[in-house]
Amino acid sequence: ASCHYTFVFPDSARAELISRELVMLGDRLGDDDVASAGHHDLGWLALERSDFVEALDHYRVVLELAHTSSYPAVNLAWAHFNLATVAFRQGDLESAATGFADVVARTREIDYAYLTQVSTAFLGQVRLEQGLVNEAAALMAEALGMAWKTREQGGITDSLSDMAKLALRTGQVSEAAHL
Repeated sequence: ASCHYTFVFPDSARAELISRELVMLGDRLGDDDVASAGHHDLGWLALERSDFVEALDHYRVVLELAHTSSYPAVNLAWAHFNLATVAFRQGDLESAATGFADVVARTREIDYAYLTQVSTAFLGQVRLEQGLVNEAAALMAEALGMAWKTREQGGITDSLSDMAKLALRTGQVSEAAHL
């Protein structure tokens, strides 16, 4: 699993340096988990810069390394989530929907509640962008329910924000403000 130095250091230059060191260390030691963590975080940093080509390069390496990692099912799920996120950010809604739905299925199979909830929420966002309001609403409500069950604060607030966006798009201004 990734160490996610990108979240520890608000300075992206420092996070990038540490992530590159992880890749080099993992490669030197033959430790796919360490190398994958570095590539995962480098991909996230590239995605934050909207450098989709670099993000995809790193996430494809994560996908390759997942097969030989200590937790292949979890790492494969994260790799597919990352690739779906890139597709979503690029506006490829069909690929994003397929990718997030795949991650939901994978994570349910391995009982990984956190990533199931996040992927369900993202799938709801994609469906909203596709104009599938009823499906988006159902997915957003499901994601909120999962976050509430596990008391995942970030998931709860993100789900409420998603539902507010949906309410606003459907002309329910007071409901959006309430959410």
